[in-house]
Amino acid sequence: MSGCPVRQVRHIYRRNGGGPITNYSTIGGICKICPPPPPPPPPPPPVNIRVGLQSAVPVSFSVTVMGNGTYDSGNGILVPFSVVSPTTITMTVQPGNIVLFYSTDITIFQMVGQPVSLLDISNCPTLTAVICNQGYLTGAFDISTNPNINEIQFLDTLITELTGVISTSLQVILLGGAAFTQETADQLANYLLTNGLLNGFLDVSNQTTGAIDITGFVYTGLINDYGWSIYN
Repeated sequence: MSGCPVRQVRHIYRRNGGGPITNYSTIGGICKICPPPPPPPPPPPPVNIRVGLQSAVPVSFSVTVMGNGTYDSGNGILVPFSVVSPTTITMTVQPGNIVLFYSTDITIFQMVGQPVSLLDISNCPTLTAVICNQGYLTGAFDISTNPNINEIQFLDTLITELTGVISTSLQVILLGGAAFTQETADQLANYLLTNGLLNGFLDVSNQTTGAIDITGFVYTGLINDYGWSIYN
């Protein structure tokens, strides 16, 4: 309860369920003198893709996308985009900023020759293609929440494995120059074989850990029985 600056009145604030707060006075009805408190700000939209860049200076960052939504280069300003074919967006990103994409229908997300050190696509189930070539990504990359991915590329990165593979649409997988081992490459090939994926393209060449042996039955089964082209 508080005093009114115009006349003496006691206030009682009540919330109707989860709705707005209503300002009542003890002398009858809704207070006509004091304005109601401002409504709370709307919650921020969910982030669908997060990108971090490894650079000590501002970066001219380019990304090719297809879909609708907005992006924030890390300065808190939302910039809309709406593209029905793959289109390149360029922005300036300050050191330490995280680039955020908000969208319910991004299907293509491609970065080539960018100093990417963080890529989080865990909240973007609509993605059909993710391409990150010549970046600083390391370790395992999880795609357990991306059931529609058809194409995935990590060239000249240090990605060590793909985890949580659930997409039955995978057909183009390029992992050249990554840190895949024989074990992690075999795990991926086993998924493709046991799920009967057809007529795909798998490239595990130029691995930093050494050449991947593709003479085993898993790889020959993919080639002979399921029509895959496989390169090491």
